[in-house]
Amino acid sequence: NGQPTVAATGFAKKNNIAVTDLDVKPFNEREHVAVCVHHKGQSASAWLATAVPEIIKAVPLPIAMRWGAEPDVFVRPIHWIVSMLDNKVVSFALFGVLAGNTSYAHRFLSKASSSLGKSLKIAHANKAATQLREQAHVEMSATKRRDIIMAALKKKKQSDIDQDLLEETVYLT
Repeated sequence: NGQPTVAATGFAKKNNIAVTDLDVKPFNEREHVAVCVHHKGQSASAWLATAVPEIIKAVPLPIAMRWGAEPDVFVRPIHWIVSMLDNKVVSFALFGVLAGNTSYAHRFLSKASSSLGKSLKIAHANKAATQLREQAHVEMSATKRRDIIMAALKKKKQSDIDQDLLEETVYLT
């Protein structure tokens, strides 16, 4: 009859709006009061800076370990983190390491004096895989690493390949 019910008044109060700001919308062949609330989001960069560390920490790791004074565990010690959105660094710290845009080349193939390998500034997230492959002897694609290993095995005429060992090697290289 145009007058708000007790439920409509409670609904408006719960959503911190005036009863007069409620809309009437059809739902399941009946009319219901509704409210459209807009919450301003955050930038993708700000969201990633929070979400990425949480996602990494949530990865199940049956052989996780601690190192140094860090309370968190991971499968290996983390020496650097590249975290970028387009050409900007998405900054966060994880395992005591601050994320940035510096990665490192293969420590032996780059012939660097550092035990980490030659440092390399990643210019853009979309070009990271190509830049690492061409300038640092690092292949990010597990599929391509598997293909490289398989080609080397075929060259050595290895035909009886342990698939579990192959899979492990792909992720160790």
